[in-house]
Order: sequence, then structure tokens, then C-alpha cells
Amino acid sequence: MANIDTRLQQLIEATENRFHRSKPKRDRLSVEMEKAARGGMPDWQALDQRARYARRLERLGMVAAAEAVIDETDSAFNPLERILGVNELTGIAFVERALIAARAVARVEIRDRIGRLLGFGSGVLVSPRLLMTNNHVLGDAAEAANSVAQFEHLVSADGINMDARTFRFQPGVFFRTHEELDFTLVAVEPVNRVGDGLRTRGWCPLIAGSGKAVIGERVNIIQHPGGERMQITVRDNMIVTLVDDFLQYKADTKPGSSGSGVFNEQWELAALHHAGVPARDGQNRILLQDGSVWSGRREDLHKIKWVANEGTRISSIVKHVETLALTASERTLWQEALTVPPLPNIWELFRDGTSVSGSEVASEPGDALQGPIDQNGAASWLFRLSFGPVDTVQPFAPNASFGSSTTHSPADPSAIDVINSSASDAVPAGQPRVDASVPRLAEQIFERFRHDSPYYDADADSAARDLYWRGVDLSLPADDLATHLKHHLEETHTERHSYATARHKFLYPAIDVRKDGTLKNVYSGSVLDPREAISRELAMVLPRAEALGFETAGIDLERLLGDDELWEAVEEEALIREAASSFNCEHVVCQSWFDRRQPMKADLHHLFTCEPGCNSFRSNIPYWAFEPTDEAERDLCGRREGNKFEPEFGHGPVARATMYFLMRYPGELGDRRSELTKNRVPVLMKWHETDPPGEYEKHRNWLTETAQGNRNPFIDFPGLATAALLTQGFAKS
Repeated sequence: MANIDTRLQQLIEATENRFHRSKPKRDRLSVEMEKAARGGMPDWQALDQRARYARRLERLGMVAAAEAVIDETDSAFNPLERILGVNELTGIAFVERALIAARAVARVEIRDRIGRLLGFGSGVLVSPRLLMTNNHVLGDAAEAANSVAQFEHLVSADGINMDARTFRFQPGVFFRTHEELDFTLVAVEPVNRVGDGLRTRGWCPLIAGSGKAVIGERVNIIQHPGGERMQITVRDNMIVTLVDDFLQYKADTKPGSSGSGVFNEQWELAALHHAGVPARDGQNRILLQDGSVWSGRREDLHKIKWVANEGTRISSIVKHVETLALTASERTLWQEALTVPPLPNIWELFRDGTSVSGSEVASEPGDALQGPIDQNGAASWLFRLSFGPVDTVQPFAPNASFGSSTTHSPADPSAIDVINSSASDAVPAGQPRVDASVPRLAEQIFERFRHDSPYYDADADSAARDLYWRGVDLSLPADDLATHLKHHLEETHTERHSYATARHKFLYPAIDVRKDGTLKNVYSGSVLDPREAISRELAMVLPRAEALGFETAGIDLERLLGDDELWEAVEEEALIREAASSFNCEHVVCQSWFDRRQPMKADLHHLFTCEPGCNSFRSNIPYWAFEPTDEAERDLCGRREGNKFEPEFGHGPVARATMYFLMRYPGELGDRRSELTKNRVPVLMKWHETDPPGEYEKHRNWLTETAQGNRNPFIDFPGLATAALLTQGFAKS
């Protein structure tokens, strides 16, 4: 994406300039808002414009109150009290309208002309054919032509990672953009390659008049931060001021990603989120949420610590587009963006057999609600719902062969819908297609670890353990034992893999698999399907390999995973792709702590399956054991506060993986405050003792020895762990 760094830098600087310029005004406004927060009488006329209050009250249906604002003789009347008062007790329609708005929100995959993934943004449908995002996300028609919009990239209420519905952009039909206002409007194909109609999603119309939200109100953001699955912040962003064409709002949680819609309480679009004001250190460097300095990497934008957010006012966008010379067909598409769509009645979807806009509600789990679609993509506005988990993973049989067709074989290759997956949909037109290779190669990967033994054979593992530790004196004093362990673990670490090989050849298909055949998020415990993980990665890698000139016809597993040149060429894109997938790899000992060097980066003992949301939530924050009463930011992944993070799940495994790292790579940790330091040893010991190693960890340890040659001493001998021993692994102070 040409000049993306320059464009982003200029955008951030312009936003900062407006923010600093508005400081005197914000200071005055904050005094009045503080009065309102304490139940006092603020000078509401000092907060916002009288005309904007009137229009806001009219939109809320309070016509008499709007007239009272216009009548300047009633000095005691406070419109802000009326406006904010409607938020105190919200009807269920608030949730209903949020779901409707979410249907129109998409993740934007930004790609170049040869299909390389450059990053992500968010976007929102504002008509049956037009999507709105930022200029710095899609800056020109060529970028849009190479990129795609993905809807329903989310986790459902039952924990299922939904398959995204992918649509291509059609900038030749409509494309308008503006750098200063930082918006882009682009046409989207009406029907995608698998027959999904765009019109069925509904849209969030553009309302020309101002007054959709006033200073002091809170707004809501639906977003795909960093390309992650859809997330929402509800009432966590208060509008603090208006500066020309922009709304500025204080961010209490992580900000909306570029191109996200900023909605008012009635889920009307009030602004298009486009940038933020970052926190800076004494050297004027931009800081991340964990206190480290931003390296300038685009994929880390969502980790920046923002002190305020800014969005372009919808009224300003509409005003600008109305000045443009549009063709007759473009004008038709634009007029639809100013038209309010009919609201669907989502409650009808909960009644079996009830007709919704002429179509019957699906009665089987996973059935898609799909009305008839004509050649223009017109259809009824329906929801696609899932009413229960999809059983796609076969459990291990306790006495059967690990990896055999009776216990851990992949599903019928025809059932792996790679061609219709979001991964393959994202391959631009004209790219070579090698989808047929994916199921076969995925099956080879799943069968790579074939053993004539069950998921975990305690007797076989006991014999392997005794052989491995023969000759090692585990009764030595702590300082001598640490040195002895370091040498033994290093000498027996005979197979040192690339990071790609470690993940795809060993971790996902075998080492991190649970007894029931699933993968689990190490921090949240949510279930993931290993078949999906491998198939989606391959669906991305193989087309890219052909585009780069690699011969993939007839490629076999060993060639694929052993081709270092290929993986070096696609690894960066693979990591970006993985960061936004339904799964990715967590380094229990954060990569930034050892500067992403090998062999630490690919050491299987501290690699675990995770999900992007948990990876981002943890960031590179060291572990901590919170008291139950501690106030901390909570998430499905755990708790976080400052430089402290405690996972919700997996305490014992992550502690022992960290303890292994201290023995295998002594001196790598503890020399910087932001890392895990000696004072956190009691945390590791507590988790180690209260969550002892079970069959899953023993299975991991057993197969990791097969894959790379060494073992984790604290899984084999839990009583070996002492605070005195672990402190030997930290950098000397």
C-alpha cells in the first residue's frame, strides 16, 4: 500500500494538532460536564449549539422539548438533562438495533495487486451497495479492487467462530474518497461467488443533518481492531468536543479501528472513526498500551495507547459528496445511502416456522436464513443464526492409535469447504487456485504423528522420561542444578525448527491437541478446530506460493514444510493472516522479551494455541495472581491491570512452560521492568502447585521430545520446582 506510513503519520499529526488546538475549549467544557456528573446545573449553552440540541431532541421524539430550546426565554430549561436522561433506563430495542447495525459492519482486508495481505480496517455498509471506510484504509480505486470486505467475522454466542462472508469491491461502479475528511465510499459486488446477497445485510444510512449526538453524550463503536473478530464498545466513548468537521471523544477502552462506525444511542451513524491522539513519552515517541514504544508497525496500530479518539462527522461527509459531480448511476447509488431501510423484526426469528419476509425460519442448527436473490442481489433482510455448537471434531478413543483414522482422522476432505472459505475468497481474481491440494495436505499434516499408542501412553512416557534424565543429578543445590539443567536441555534440543514448521507440522495438528481432538485457547479455554486452523493457513499459503513462482503442483507434505525459501517468502503474510484468524500462536514467554530470536521463537515447550483477542488482551504483560477482590479489567481471557495479567484458564501449563524457559535460556528474562522479573516467581509457584500437570501436559511433553529432543523437567518432576531454583534463571541484577 503506497505511502501508507506517511499517510498515517500525517493523519495522526493532523489529529493531534486539532486536539491540542481544542484544549482550551475542552477544559471549559469539562468543568460543565463535571457539574452535570455531580447532579448540578451545567451551562448547557456553553457545551453545544442551541440548534444542535433542538435537532437532537427532535430525533429523540421530544418535540416540545425541542421547541423549548428554541424559545430562549426559558432560562431554567436544561436540554442536556433530557437528552442524557433517556440513557438511564434503556429498552431492549437498544440491543436489537445493535444487532441490526452489526450486520452491516465488515472487516476490510487490504491487499496489493499480487494478493499480499497488507493489513486490515473496518467498514460499514451505508446503502445496499456502498461501503464506507477511511481514505487511509482504501486510498485509491486500485487498492479497493485488490481488497475485500468480510461480514460476520465474529464469535457467536455459543462460542463458534463464524465463517466470514466475503465480498469484493467494485470501484469501477462507484469510488469517491477524500484525504482531509479521511473517508472512502466504494461499491461492493451485489452477490458474492457463493451466492450471498449483499442487500440481505441491510445498511446504516447517512443522515445529512447535524445533531445526531451532542457533547456529553456517549457513543458506541462496532469494530475489528487489528483485524480481530468483531468487537463492540458500548457507551465507553464520551464526546468531549467538536472541532470543525470532526467529533472528538474520550476513549475509556481500546479504540475503534480505522473505518469503524461511531453510533449514537439509537444506533444511528454519528461519525466515521478515523484516528486517535496517541500517548507519547518524554522523547515524543508513541507508546503502546503496555508502556513500550510503538515500532511503527502497521499491525500494532490497535495496541497504541490513545488518550482520545476522533471521527469525521457524517454531516460533513454528506455535505462533501453532495458537491461532487456524480453520474446518473452513481447518483442512484448515493441516494440510497440517504434512505432509511425498513427495520426487520428479529423477534420473529425465535419462533419456529414463523414466516419472516416471506421465508421460513431455519429449524436445524447452522441453517442459513436466506431469502430469494435476484440478479441485482435484491432479497428479504434476514439474519443468519446458529442455535448450537457444530460437532465437527471426533474425540480420541482412549485405547486407539493416536492420529489413526479411527481416532483423529480429519473429516471427509469434501467436507472441508476450503473453496468457499474466507481464506480462499480473499485471493484476488486472476490468482492461481490450488484449493484441491488443501484437503490432501491437511490430512497428511494431521496424520504426521502416527503412533501405535493412545493419545497418551503413561508407560511409554515413563520409559522415555527415565531414559532422558538418566545421568542427570536432580538433587544438586539450586545454583548447580540450574547450570546442569541448562546444559542438558540445550544439548538435547537437537531438532531446531523454523517457526512455521513448529506451528504447522507439530503444534496445531498434534502437540497442542486435547484428548477430545480439539484445540483450546490457552487463556480462555474456548474450543477451536485443528482442521480449520491448518486448512485455512494452507488455503492462504498455497496460492501465494504459486503467485511467487513456487511450483505447487503435486507438492507433498515434506516439501511444503521443508521449503525454507517458500516460508521465508510468505511468513510475514502468514503471521498477519494468523493474527486475524480464528486462532494463532501464543508465546507464553513473549517474543519481545527475547527479541524474537531463535531457537526461543520456535521452542515448542512454550508455544500454545490462542486467539487474537486473547493475544492482544495479554499483549506482552507478565503474569500476576490477582486477589478475587482486586479491581482489574476483565475479559473472557482473564484479568489485566497495568503491568499485570492473569489468564482465566491454563494457569499450571503456562507457569511450567515459563519455568522451563528459565532453565533452558537463563539470563534472557528479568533485565527490563516490563518483562517477567524475579518478584513474579511466587506467581509461577502458586499456579504450579494449585494446577499440577495432567494428561494434556504429559502428552505435550512426550510429543515435544519426539519433535525437538528435550523435555520439561517440571512436568516430569513437579517437586523439582523451588523458588531458589527458578530465580537462577533470571538475568543477574
